[in-house]
Amino acid sequence: PWDFFRREVTERLGVDYHLRFTEAERARYCQNYDTEWFVREAKIPPDVMARFFAGKGDVSQVLTAEEQAAMPYQLSGGNARGAARLFACASMDGELDGIRLLSARTIDLMTQVQWYEKCAVWGTPMRTALGFLVNDPAFFYIGPNPQAFGTAGSGGSFAMADRENRIAVGYSINRYWPALALGDRARAVIDSVYRSL
Repeated sequence: PWDFFRREVTERLGVDYHLRFTEAERARYCQNYDTEWFVREAKIPPDVMARFFAGKGDVSQVLTAEEQAAMPYQLSGGNARGAARLFACASMDGELDGIRLLSARTIDLMTQVQWYEKCAVWGTPMRTALGFLVNDPAFFYIGPNPQAFGTAGSGGSFAMADRENRIAVGYSINRYWPALALGDRARAVIDSVYRSL
């Protein structure tokens, strides 16, 4: 699946985003820092962090090839531009720069809310679709469109698409924001984008 994603998605779109890093790619990414500060300042209960980071090893480091092989759920990484370009394709109904990756119907299906209940890890309700979070003012605020969707990274990084307004945003940080949700910095980025429309 990693080679397929690289060959059929990231290379075709010219996207700097990866499901499994080569050693050359891994060397280009910086580590997260102040993870203890993030946990302390966000006032995240220890049991939540234990559930979230279970089996992930040292989360301040970019994973080695051996760690990637052992943890298939913790493999993706890239930069904000790459994440935004992936979501730009989704915001344009699956086609970007003449390259079609998905049908509009597939995006309809994969962005329908499948579950909206309290998350056992975070302890807060989440609107989730098939692999995406759907806009939710309480936990995953990504603008005024309730149908906007995306993904969140630890400490405030995110990528999102809004098909109605044909926009996509990627925001990547390596110093975590101390909040369970996206946080004030991410919200300011999102609000700035919508104010500019």
